[in-house]
Amino acid sequence: MFFSRTTKYAIRSLVYITVKGKTVSLQELSRELEIPFDYLKKVLIKLQKAGILRSIRGKAGGYYLAKTPNTITVADIVNVFESVGFEECAFSYCEEKCMAYKGMMLLEKKLMEALNSITLSDFQKKGGNTNESISGSRSNNASS
Repeated sequence: MFFSRTTKYAIRSLVYITVKGKTVSLQELSRELEIPFDYLKKVLIKLQKAGILRSIRGKAGGYYLAKTPNTITVADIVNVFESVGFEECAFSYCEEKCMAYKGMMLLEKKLMEALNSITLSDFQKKGGNTNESISGSRSNNASS
């Protein structure tokens, strides 16, 4: 499955906030992750409406996780922005006669199991230097 740019931005932002372990401003996220400010703002608002993020207004404000990182799964994040699973078949007889149906349903089940098994804590464990683990372009630029 290939995630949309929006979903990737959401995951990268949440991992960054997780690794930082504190409230992070929209400006910092936009700058450090090299994501357009206005676009990122819309992404974070959707995450906030979904109950994944909370925000604090004001000069020292920013975004922080609404739950602990080990309770937020990749599936939780992806479901905010993507329709996970296969589209309904155009034929009404698909389940009974389609040779691919059972395989597609198995694939969908395994995909959802995988997405539900990975939490933000898992990204944090694999992290390291925040810029290297989250904003891939920064680490690539540093070595060039």
